[in-house]
Amino acid sequence: MDGSNIYPHSLEVARQNGELELWREDMRQNGACVKAIDEAIRACNYERYHYKFIDAVNTVVGKFGFERVTRTLAGAVAGSYNDGRFSSENRQWTQRFGIPSDRRSEFVFDTHRYVLDGFISSVRKAHVEMLAQEVGQYEKSHRVAERNRLTWYHNDFGVFVPNTGVSEERLLERYGEIMEKKAERQSVLAQIRAAREVPAKPREPKRDKKREGEER
Repeated sequence: MDGSNIYPHSLEVARQNGELELWREDMRQNGACVKAIDEAIRACNYERYHYKFIDAVNTVVGKFGFERVTRTLAGAVAGSYNDGRFSSENRQWTQRFGIPSDRRSEFVFDTHRYVLDGFISSVRKAHVEMLAQEVGQYEKSHRVAERNRLTWYHNDFGVFVPNTGVSEERLLERYGEIMEKKAERQSVLAQIRAAREVPAKPREPKRDKKREGEER
């Protein structure tokens, strides 16, 4: 599942635009995501106060996608923004999501907030790693000039990593641009395939004008 069915607006906006069903479905998905995160965190608690967060991250992201998971976690922090158990970095990260104030009550976790904060940091790290791979592969395949690249290839680990000073937001922006280009290309290819599938009109037999004249 990806984040394509996310509805980011308030209940008031949903009512005004006749989009209540989209709002309701988004709320249901948020609730399911919260529950899945709580369960995944409990499952990765292999020793008291010790968690293998990467296992939990892979579980919930595999089911809901990064967009839903990050937005759900951001909603939890936004709903308790002044809670010092969330790091200042994670609180600042939350601001870019613009969670409507009337929707923050949807993101209530059973997980202790210190633990949830650690999980959020792990999700963000995994998200940056994913973005770096996608952006890096694109930059390599399209032979983007070194000075314009956001990533470089780490030979020791066999992965792309962000260049120094490249933020998560910048990677996300470039990733969005790449996805748009891919979608446009897929749309063009689909149109070409559809055109090829349209059966050609049968040609009318060529008339022999000389013979027609003789017959007259």
